[in-house]
Amino acid sequence: MNRVGQRELPVALVGAGLPPLPRLLRTAKPYAERMFAYHELDRLSDAEARTALVAPAGQHGLAYEPEAIELIVKASAGYPHFIQEYGRVLWNEVEHSPLTAADVEGARALIEEALDRRFFKDRFEMASDAEQRYLAAMAEVGDGAVRTAEVAAKAGYKDSASASVVRNALLRKDLVYSPRRGLIDFTVPLFGGYLRRQYPLSAFEDDSTVQGL
Repeated sequence: MNRVGQRELPVALVGAGLPPLPRLLRTAKPYAERMFAYHELDRLSDAEARTALVAPAGQHGLAYEPEAIELIVKASAGYPHFIQEYGRVLWNEVEHSPLTAADVEGARALIEEALDRRFFKDRFEMASDAEQRYLAAMAEVGDGAVRTAEVAAKAGYKDSASASVVRNALLRKDLVYSPRRGLIDFTVPLFGGYLRRQYPLSAFEDDSTVQGL
């Protein structure tokens, strides 16, 4: 890419990744910030989420009642793939228009099951036993960025430093990221809710994989 830029060739490289991507690029290639322009693609705003849900369906004669739209926007947390999954399941399950809030509530279990099986489960299974326990502890502490010291204590470590090996392994697997020093968060939204449903911390109470207790 450096040579392409020097020769002013009409070639572009466009890529996408999870929040740690800029840090990983800087580690892999010195002066990466000079070679690439970074644009953060965050969750959709409420207005953008509504458009992503309603516009494609409207082109095929399917409408949503306002209450149904609000439920989906809130439940999807503005994450494009989750909005797509709500639209897909409702399109297949409901045969009338407009779609109502009751339709959304009736399909919620199917949508959660589909996301659990096709999206969250694969990510969770990337983690070792000790890493899974740490993830469950993160979910137990709360949603959003949480303090690493709280997570370590909840997971049963004597201090944050004792949990660093597990935490660093999860960082390398891109299951979590550190928005700033001392904080940790999941790289995808709603992962904490999945863990609380399927793998609560109580399921790891007898786990002997914790080191540094």
